[in-house]
Amino acid sequence: MFDFNFGIKNLYSVGYIEQPQRGQDIVLTQLGENDELTSYPRPEQEKMIRSYWDKKDEARKKKNKIP
Repeated sequence: MFDFNFGIKNLYSVGYIEQPQRGQDIVLTQLGENDELTSYPRPEQEKMIRSYWDKKDEARKKKNKIP
């Protein structure tokens, strides 16, 4: 499940799926339906994924920072 959850977040970060909701179906976007997946992730998508996780890490650090 851990790999699956990270995979879903990665697909969301590049715009292939709508934001996942607990207990709901995964919904593809137009990009997710029409994009060629043989070279996924392309270098620009890797940058988008890294940026997504960097923002999540910064938010987590900020939240856990003791004043």
